[in-house]
Order: sequence, then structure tokens, then C-alpha cells
Amino acid sequence: MSSSQTDLPITSRTYPSSFWMWVSPSVLALFLALHFGVCTQDDAFISFRYAENWADGLGWVFNAGEHVEGFSNPLWTALFGLVFWMNGDPVHWSLFFGYASIVLLIYTTHHLACTLKIPTQWMWIGMTMIALDPSMVLEAVQGLESVFYAGLLPLTISYAIREREHEQHTKSLLFSGLLCLTRPEAPLFVGLLYTGLWFRDRNWKKSIQPLIAIGVLLGLMTGLRIWYFGDPLPNTFYAKVGGWAGMRGVQYCWWHCQHHPLMWLGFFGSLIWVRTQNGRLLQWIVIPYLLYVISIGGDFKPTSRFLLPLGGLFTVLTVQSLSGFKSHKRILLVATLIILSLGRITLLPKTNVWAQIRRDNLVARKVVGDWLAQYTPPNTTLAMHSIGVVPFYARRHTIDMWGLTDRTIAKTPSSEFGNGMAGHEKTNPSYVFSKDPDIYLPEDGFFQGSTKVQQKEPGFPKDFEDKYNPISIPIEGSWLNIWVHKDFKNKGGFGEWKKISVPVDN
Repeated sequence: MSSSQTDLPITSRTYPSSFWMWVSPSVLALFLALHFGVCTQDDAFISFRYAENWADGLGWVFNAGEHVEGFSNPLWTALFGLVFWMNGDPVHWSLFFGYASIVLLIYTTHHLACTLKIPTQWMWIGMTMIALDPSMVLEAVQGLESVFYAGLLPLTISYAIREREHEQHTKSLLFSGLLCLTRPEAPLFVGLLYTGLWFRDRNWKKSIQPLIAIGVLLGLMTGLRIWYFGDPLPNTFYAKVGGWAGMRGVQYCWWHCQHHPLMWLGFFGSLIWVRTQNGRLLQWIVIPYLLYVISIGGDFKPTSRFLLPLGGLFTVLTVQSLSGFKSHKRILLVATLIILSLGRITLLPKTNVWAQIRRDNLVARKVVGDWLAQYTPPNTTLAMHSIGVVPFYARRHTIDMWGLTDRTIAKTPSSEFGNGMAGHEKTNPSYVFSKDPDIYLPEDGFFQGSTKVQQKEPGFPKDFEDKYNPISIPIEGSWLNIWVHKDFKNKGGFGEWKKISVPVDN
């Protein structure tokens, strides 16, 4: 593919397009999404709780009166604020937004492919790669912003390239702003985009103007964040980042590569075969972001959430690389595609398991949350690690043991950072239990089909067992295995709950 293909004057007629190139893969993606069912994950309910409190007039808070930015997706959270304002069900709406997000990603990837003038016969392969990506589709229906964010990025790049020729920035700036409002690392993408365009055409004026506009937006966002929350960055950043975690980040990318080999082969192939200026622009955006993901150690989710924003760009680079093959190599190419598709085939059974775990967790944790809402006093304080579903339905003040919504824990140094579960390595039990929460729900085995002998966990205060009793409570055929403060009965305990709580012997 020669570089002259991208040097032609750009008009609307120079962009190939086919309605069915993105609609038919979208239909496939929607069928796959429906297959996963209702599997909204726990973290999504953190945003839901912020959104509900905002809609109820309490402000952007997780616990009333505590101004801590425990979310990293303000635009997504605001969207659910409107859902609550309309008295909508956030779980049902999260599914609808998820379906719309996967279609958006397929459409915007197609839009970028058209901008880069990729041959039409190759576009369908690229769109289908996304539509049949189990981890991408599952992430879309889990209630988080990841796939929506991934869909905004190709459209931002596409419009920035198209508008460059006419010295316009309206649409590209709009989508750049939406990116920055959706995720805190978005300025990295925007900065790379406009500096890359400058390297391409050496016209600094066309880059500095949009960068100044985005800089003003970021300045306003940072000012509002400091004024309202007291920190220049979301509290989630302090909770999840605490040093170099490169080895874990490399493993994170390798896991994704094993299950998306065609994307990675296409990306590395693009470094050799893609000679277009716009292809180099995508590489300029992708490589630094990959280094960023590696440096922070990736994410804990098996759906490779932090790599999903690159899905559209990986796809475009892959089909751009494949389209450069000569006709006599097509048989070899088809054989390669068949072999590489095995990675995707092995991913589907694993993704089905992840979806089932999410479905089961949602049902079980909602039962616990509803029970706590009914049988504990309104002034009850909970302490737990996964603070999504249970606190949302319990509507009780909750201390986040992993610090997403707690400033003190988020800024507690972690000596073992990079060796634990990504994003869940900060903890400070001494601080938590100095606040005397009424109920502690352990991360493991707190709600299961049998009683569990709860043991004091490593790092807990020496006097923990002097203050708390482990108990098991029968609820709907299962057992709630928790620690309860010995003074909790002075608050009214479990109120009207008539069934006998069974003490667990140490």
C-alpha cells in the first residue's frame, strides 16, 4: 500500500461506506450480548450509588456528606443520574446502554476504516472481529463505561483526520471532550492524537488550537474536582496506582494476546507493512498507551478492560495490514485466519463462565443488600471490600476496605504493590476498625450455602476479636457469615428478624 493513497484531496466522496458493513456485524454482537443475560458487575453499582445520590439531591457522594471521588467515569455516572431522575431501573438501563455501546464501537470502527480508505472487502472482517469478541461484548453488558469509551475513540480520531484538511475542529473537539469526561486517562489519547497529526503534516497551528481547547476543559474539570472533592485526580487513581507494576502489566497484555492473536499479529504486522501516514498515526497512539497499561499493571478483570479502548484501533490496523497481502498469498492468509481464530474459540467458554459468575453474584448480593435494608437500623455502618451491589441495595453507610471511596485508604502506601490483584492492593484495617463499623462482611464466603467459621484476617487489629463476634444467619436457604460489633444490639441489632442467629465458634 503506497503512502500516496492518503495524500489525495479529501472530500466526502473519498470515503467508501456500506450500511451493511457495520449493521450485520452489529446484529451478531447483539445476539451474543443477549446470550450473556443480566450480568451487571459489582463495580457498576458504585457509579449507580453516586448517580442515585446525585439525583436525590445529596450530591456526588457515595456516603452522605463524604465528598470523595470514588468513580472514574463522570459522564457515564451522570447518564445514570438521569436514569434515576426518571425513576428508571439502573440494571435494565445498563443493558440498554451496553447494547448501544457495542453497536457504537462497530459503527465508529467502520467510520475510521472508511476514513483510512481500507478496501471494502476487508472491512467486514474487521467489524466481525469486534462483533464476535466475547470479552468485548461481555464487558459491554456489565454496566461499565469501557465499551462506550472504546467506541468514542475511533470516532474522535476519524473526525480529527477528516477535519484536518478544512481547518475545522468542531466534531473532533466534541468527541475529544466526551472522551475526557468519560475516563481520566483520555487526555493521553487526545494529546497523542494531535501531536501525531502535527508530525504527519507539520502544521502546528492546526494542533495547538484543539489542544488549547481541550486544555481549558481539563483545567475546568480539575478546578471543579479540587473544589468539590479536594484532590486533582479521582480517588480511584490513588487507590489503584501505587508504583511500578510492569511485570504484571506484561502478563496482562500476554493474556489478551493469547485470546486475540489476530489483533496483535495485525498490530505488529502494521509496524512492518503499513506505510500510510494515517496508519503511523494510529501506531503513535497505540504504543504509548500500551506502555501506560503495562506500567500500571493492567486490571483485575479477565475481560482485559484496560485494553478494550484499543479494540477499534487494533482492528483497523489489522485489516489494513491484511489488505496489503498479494493475491498469491491469500490461501496462506485464510489458513492463518483459521488457526488464529482458535484463540477466539477458546475464549467463549471462559467468557460464559465469567458471565455466570457475574449473574450469580448479582442475585446473591442483592439478596444480602435487601435483607440488610429491611432488618438493620438506618444508622448501621458496614465495612466490606466489594462495595457495589450490597451497599446499593442495603442503603447503609459503607466503609470501602479497598479505598475506592475512602481517601485515607487510597493514600496508604502498599509495600507489595504490583504483586497482588490489580486495583485492589491498598488496605488499612487498623484505620477501618478504629471507626467501629457495626458489621464487617468478609470478601470470601460471606454468603454461601453453608455456615463458615470466620477467622480473624492477617493485618487486622489485635483487639478485633474483642470487639466483634462472628455469626451466621440463615437467609433464603443460604447463610450470611459475617462479623458483628458487640455493641450493635444497642442500635437495635437486626430489628424484627425473628430467626435465631447462630454463633460460629472460633
